[in-house]
Amino acid sequence: GNETLSASAVEHASHSSGIESSLLFVILCVLIGSLVKSYLASSVVPELAKPPYTLMLFLLGFAFGTVAHLDNFLSHAFAAAERTDPHLILFMLLPPLLYESAVGIRFHVLWRVKEQVIILASVGVIIALVLTTIIFRYVFVSYSSWSLSHVLLLSSILCATDPVAVVAALKELGAPATLSTLIEGESLLNDGSAFVLFLLFKDMAGGVTPTFWSVVGQFLQLVLGGVLFGVLTSILVFIWLKIIYNHPLIEIPVILVGVFGTFYVAEALLHVSGVLATVMFGFMMSNRFKYTLSPAVIEMNEAVWTQLAHIAETVIFVMGGIIVYDKIINHGDLASDYRHWLWLLLLYLVLHLVRATMVGLLEPLLRQLGYGFTFKQGAVLTYGGLRGAVSLTLGLLVESDLNIDRDVRFVVNFHVAGIVFMTLFINGWTTSFVYNKLQLYPPDRFQRAILRKTIEYLEEYAEREWSDLKHEWYYADADWPKVRAIVPDFRNIQMSKTSPAFSMHPPSISKIYKSMTPAFVFSTLPSHAHGATGDDGGSPGSFYDSSSSHDRRSSRRPPGYRGPDSGNYAPDTVPYSAVPHSGLPPHMNESPARPGNNNAGLTRTGS
Repeated sequence: GNETLSASAVEHASHSSGIESSLLFVILCVLIGSLVKSYLASSVVPELAKPPYTLMLFLLGFAFGTVAHLDNFLSHAFAAAERTDPHLILFMLLPPLLYESAVGIRFHVLWRVKEQVIILASVGVIIALVLTTIIFRYVFVSYSSWSLSHVLLLSSILCATDPVAVVAALKELGAPATLSTLIEGESLLNDGSAFVLFLLFKDMAGGVTPTFWSVVGQFLQLVLGGVLFGVLTSILVFIWLKIIYNHPLIEIPVILVGVFGTFYVAEALLHVSGVLATVMFGFMMSNRFKYTLSPAVIEMNEAVWTQLAHIAETVIFVMGGIIVYDKIINHGDLASDYRHWLWLLLLYLVLHLVRATMVGLLEPLLRQLGYGFTFKQGAVLTYGGLRGAVSLTLGLLVESDLNIDRDVRFVVNFHVAGIVFMTLFINGWTTSFVYNKLQLYPPDRFQRAILRKTIEYLEEYAEREWSDLKHEWYYADADWPKVRAIVPDFRNIQMSKTSPAFSMHPPSISKIYKSMTPAFVFSTLPSHAHGATGDDGGSPGSFYDSSSSHDRRSSRRPPGYRGPDSGNYAPDTVPYSAVPHSGLPPHMNESPARPGNNNAGLTRTGS
């Protein structure tokens, strides 16, 4: 009896320790993500020293893997990541990533390019799968002992793209939404297609020998079932939200249940594609359904999902780096064989060749659809085919499947992790350079000239307004040097030579205040307002003294104001600049938007 009790106590202690270590790992991931974001947001660090966020997380996870087996509480947390069931990643971390990306897409642009997205995510995936399989089968001779199902399994994982870093770079460069939406939409449906193929080939690699028609039936069940179930759940959530108004504690949890419930029910109960179901749920919500949320809840909901997706992405990539180190580097036979590293480099080049071939074959058809398609867009689409969270998750699922040969599992993980790292490191870091070199959307010189003239006019107008404000009684006591330092100077705008985007670097308010001597809030009042002259019998710096004969705020009031006790205020004597100031260039008349002026606007009077 004592032995049984002792064994139970040891098991309970071990279980509790595992939970604590896992919780500590999530906390550390959030902390690491915050530190990395702070580094990337720093204005001191040069842009060339700022790699993609996910790449830094993966490298840090890889570094933490080296200390995961030491005997301290931090190492126990990193070791807990190695023991994490990949299905936990699939059901808990992947849904918020998929939904946040799908719901944030511009649906009206997606609807216009829907034919292009569907073709790339269906026919394009099949072409890429076939070409990758053929090349891997007949060129990578070191893996000639692999069965066809093993090669198809690896190819299906490498078909899933994750353009988070590329889309972020395109948005920062001011690229049109048509290109970023095409890349992001293709990636989302691409993930769904690749996931369906992965499920089919994983069963085959595990020893299942299905017939042709059973494969076709399972494929249709996964694809059509996932799409229809995603649409159905979005409609149910839409109906629920329609009857709720201004209840964030109801509306946001309803969407949470909708996203995670859609993925879980689709995968675990209905055996359809949870990825496609969640993506379709997000697409439906991005169209009109999200506007059923109360206006006060919309921003809160967006903030919730942004944070959930950020935390999920952070945990996946840190965990991926740790697991890759444990399964690959610690596997001496694989890491010490230089041939695997050479094959990895060749595979990186092959995947780009395959994607370029796929885009080239489909280009004549893509030109006729949506907003059209150009060679330069195809180049960006090819180069933007990064592999990320979905590929890492699928690789970890392979590693946990004991029905697949052990050596095959390690090699698949090695190549998947290597391709994720190389695409993030090379493609993700150099997308801006490639985009600028292609000059995909050269700026219109007339548009730039108009923008420059507008900025010059704004600066001239602001200069004239400064003098007006300084003479108005309400702002007489303002610290104008400090105000002037805080307000951004439009002359600091830097226009890009290769895109319509421009960036402005306003001064840091915190630096401005640190550089100035802190002053009492009323220290800018005239000396007589502080009682320095002794006129009112108050001490210097006092704002109101009950013993004084009158309120010291009277020194700040305009002429004509005779105090609240007099019951009389003469606005006609206020020195307010009621007459519009002609602060425009000679060829333009000005009607500033002042109180009581109903003719605010600008009127051209000359050419």
